[in-house]
Amino acid sequence: MIGTIRKGEALELKSAKPETPDHYAQLLLKEIEGRKEDLRYLQGYLEGAPFSAGFAEEQDMNRNVLDDLKDLSRMNLASVIVSATTDRLGPDGFRTGVDSDETGDREAMEAFTRDEMNIKATYGMQLACSYRSSYLVVDPLSKRQNIIPPTNAAVINDLFGEPVAALTLQRDRYLNREILKLYVREQDSETGEATGQFSLFLASREMGKDDPTKGMYRGARRSQKARAYSRDLTVTNYDTEVPLNDRLKAGWVWWKAVPKKYDRIPVTPLVNKDGKAEFEDHVDGIDRVHYGIFQRNLIVTMQALRQRAVETAENAPLPRTDDMGNPINYSDQFSAEPGAVWVMPPGAKLWESSNMDISSLHLATRDDIKDLFSQSYTNMAYMSDSVNQSAAGANNQQDGYVSKIQDRRRRFESRLARHMSIYFEMNDDPERADVSKIQVIWPPIKIESITDATASFAALRAQGFPLRASMREALKMTPDEMSRVEQEMYEERINKAVEAAMNGPTPIESNQAQSTGNPSGTSTGAGGNGGSATAREQASSNRKG
Repeated sequence: MIGTIRKGEALELKSAKPETPDHYAQLLLKEIEGRKEDLRYLQGYLEGAPFSAGFAEEQDMNRNVLDDLKDLSRMNLASVIVSATTDRLGPDGFRTGVDSDETGDREAMEAFTRDEMNIKATYGMQLACSYRSSYLVVDPLSKRQNIIPPTNAAVINDLFGEPVAALTLQRDRYLNREILKLYVREQDSETGEATGQFSLFLASREMGKDDPTKGMYRGARRSQKARAYSRDLTVTNYDTEVPLNDRLKAGWVWWKAVPKKYDRIPVTPLVNKDGKAEFEDHVDGIDRVHYGIFQRNLIVTMQALRQRAVETAENAPLPRTDDMGNPINYSDQFSAEPGAVWVMPPGAKLWESSNMDISSLHLATRDDIKDLFSQSYTNMAYMSDSVNQSAAGANNQQDGYVSKIQDRRRRFESRLARHMSIYFEMNDDPERADVSKIQVIWPPIKIESITDATASFAALRAQGFPLRASMREALKMTPDEMSRVEQEMYEERINKAVEAAMNGPTPIESNQAQSTGNPSGTSTGAGGNGGSATAREQASSNRKG
């Protein structure tokens, strides 16, 4: 039995009694707090941190010349790996239990885009691929949709993967407050299954003052001059995100409890494969690329300061001191500056170090990037020299990329269907709320040329495929595009019919032609159009009569 709360009472987050709202809030806030270092670690790669990412708070931040080279050696490969996956994950539409054709359920898609979820859902999947997880939420009070980053939400599932407890945090800058929402259901002690309707408890606190740096490298990504360690961690640019910091558990006061009404908790986790970021298993490869670029930049920089030496005969070495016994600084004597004149002893020769060929280092770095993309199933089209691939190699690599996109779509499709089902349930649309009949319409993974697409379309039509199926499979049209094409085809048929009627004979002319045996409706006598004119005159007199 879930306990109750008292309005205005502070949350007990240290020694809460079991099966109370304070106990569940304690567990879920602890889970969010435990993600801090992992999320900061992943954010360092996503924001293009140096290959030596991960500065401790107490570590000395004094700069040296190598920091400049580290800044110049950064490539945001982690973000490229994530983008290569999420660029093909935006849904085009939905099919529901309502009678809907191949173009999908238009009302379902309109409901999905009403809260900009066509953009937010894609961003939510991007967060899941970047930070392991994110959350889709339907607010039972406002019945609006939103996404919550992993810094502001956590879920406890029952034995069958259905949420039995969930917690979300949101910031309201206008009212200068932060809101905690706790969802809790009963759980069958024998089967481990969540049962009954969920209880919703709200807590609030005053909005705190944040660290202005807003993240580990945020605001100083391109230079380490302003680099500073931030206690606040945020992973989005939304002003509704509550920063993850040491204040996470402090200051919360119970506000109110909402009456029970719905069964399923309206918080749907989006969890990436194996609970990891897309690039998390490949951070060593990213570091290797950064290190190779750093070594190349270091060699180039050092070669700009070429070493010089003066060779003399063994029996006539250069003196170490002058006539007064003072040490001679030959660096000042042989200064490398415009207009400098060097006075060298007879027989002396000047030696200068030669440049090192760095082309092999450059090629090695490119090979490391190719290996990284191959291991992470990233499309080689994201590399500038992808045109140099062989056809067989490109097809083999493309197969791995397509398989990865299909896997992510299968994982996220059931989550999107659950979210939409809850949304329709809360908006009193039970027919569309049937989760078993909700399907996501995805865009094509591979983008083909117009020539190939039209050839495929013609082949399908020649085999008797339906028009809509041919447009979907060959031309890769979205539901809206198919509807627009059908409308334009319908209008074109009407225009042709109207045009044919306007250029043909009038009904009276047709009747007269049939009675005279002239199917053309025109006179064969002199004047060419005499018969037609006579018919029109007769029709005019009949109307006057």
